[in-house]
Amino acid sequence: MIKTQAQLKAILKSDGIICVTSFSQDCDGVKAYGKHEFDSLRAYNKSYESFCDSVEGLYSWEVVPREGVVFIEQQCGTFGHGWDIN
Repeated sequence: MIKTQAQLKAILKSDGIICVTSFSQDCDGVKAYGKHEFDSLRAYNKSYESFCDSVEGLYSWEVVPREGVVFIEQQCGTFGHGWDIN
C-alpha cells in the first residue's frame, strides 16, 4: 500500500529512514527484487517516480519496517530467470 506524504514524514521522524521492498517483472518475464532505503522524502519520491516510469509488467512497491525484511526470492529462489529458464 502506498503511504501518504504525512505517513512517510512520520516514518522518517520515528525511524530516520524509509525502507521499501520492490518487485518488477519485465515484458520478457525477467524478475527483479530490491530493497531501498531513503533518508528524505525527496529521495523517496524521485525513486518512486523512476520506478513507476520503468514498469513493464507485474510490480510492487511497499514501505516496510526497517527490520525483518524478507525478499520473495529468498523464499522461492527465483531471480532473473526470464521465460522460466533455469
